[in-house]
Amino acid sequence: MQAELHSLAWPGSDDRLANEQAAVFAHFELPLKQHHLKADHSRWMDAILKQSEADVVLFVDSDCVPLSKTAVLEAIRWARRNKSFLGLAQASNHINRGVHIFASPAFLAIDRFAWLGLGQPSCQPTRRGDVAEELSWRAEEEGLIYKAWYPTHYHHPSHEGLWQLGNYGTYGIGSVFADRVFHLYQGRLSNNVDLFCQVCQQIRAGSFRTEGYISCIN
Repeated sequence: MQAELHSLAWPGSDDRLANEQAAVFAHFELPLKQHHLKADHSRWMDAILKQSEADVVLFVDSDCVPLSKTAVLEAIRWARRNKSFLGLAQASNHINRGVHIFASPAFLAIDRFAWLGLGQPSCQPTRRGDVAEELSWRAEEEGLIYKAWYPTHYHHPSHEGLWQLGNYGTYGIGSVFADRVFHLYQGRLSNNVDLFCQVCQQIRAGSFRTEGYISCIN
């Protein structure tokens, strides 16, 4: 099985995000390809999916890292074995009031067979969903079972407050998903980047814990 790992980092963003992310993937000996260019996120994803010949493509946001090597391998293998896709549970609060939970592109493993079978849905936002949400909508309409890892803890609320995740609960800055993945959110803010650096260093040292974090469950 062939898999590709891709991340997009905009020029001008805090260099610490890309550097710390690269260090985590290198620590786990995972071949992440970081694309340093200013591009629309959804169009960039579309281009990767169209050009790639890999069995599975894993997209990772620049402010997102796995907590272990096993997490990445598990996501890739699940997507391939089930000819489907696996991502982090998220809901577009600004589009559908946080009701529709989908597999977000923050950490998203897509099996090529599934993408082709669903008609090669674009990752561009639509009236009913954010970036890559159409993939989940299409799967639900076609009856394809996909998987989402749900958040268990977050570090602190965003400036807008907490984000609703359907009837599951809420999540915020520095969310931990299924004890497998850490996603910062709002990496444009320096204090959030400080948190990301701290977490990445803890991951590499094997000392990351969620003590002091807030439960996502209502």
